[in-house]
Amino acid sequence: ANVRLPLILLAFAFPRVPVLVAAHAVNLVSWAFWMPAVWDHMCWTALLELTFVLSALAYRNEQRVAAAFLPAARAQLVVLYTSAAFWKLTTSWFDQRSSCATILMSELLSSPLFPPLGDLRRFYAFMLDAAPALVAALEFAVPAGLFFVPRFGILLALVFHQTINLMPMTYAGGFSIAMCSRLHVFACGVLSAGLTPSADAFA
Repeated sequence: ANVRLPLILLAFAFPRVPVLVAAHAVNLVSWAFWMPAVWDHMCWTALLELTFVLSALAYRNEQRVAAAFLPAARAQLVVLYTSAAFWKLTTSWFDQRSSCATILMSELLSSPLFPPLGDLRRFYAFMLDAAPALVAALEFAVPAGLFFVPRFGILLALVFHQTINLMPMTYAGGFSIAMCSRLHVFACGVLSAGLTPSADAFA
């Protein structure tokens, strides 16, 4: 923490490749130190950070770094989201007795998004019954949207992640925050525009 926080603040103030490489490298060392006691999303972010560091070391010019990193990061996130959805295709996932989708949906239905207005028992019953299929479909829709129509995919991913954050007792808030802060790689020009062009990023 004594090293990471100052580097994060420095990267915000001076978003140049050398500073960003140092910040991401420290994050990778921290991740490796805590392995294997890490959450899944930490592995996702570590893969993206490693890709950035390798891109920065291979291409010194900031525009070339962005041109190498952004397509790779997009592909990685699409594959990771798709793999997460794929592993939902099990009998236990679609069995309400063992699926966490039903539990998570019950948490969401108890959130401020669904105030207790009138008799909603039938609606609640339908949502709980359909939860495994709805969640699996949504998890497949996110990477499909990001791949085919990035603007729609970003919106869908934000809705997906923010519903997780609104659950009263969610254990996946870290995952949602980590992924929401990385969706900008699908917004063309946003990240590359933040890098000041120069002949040599390490100069």
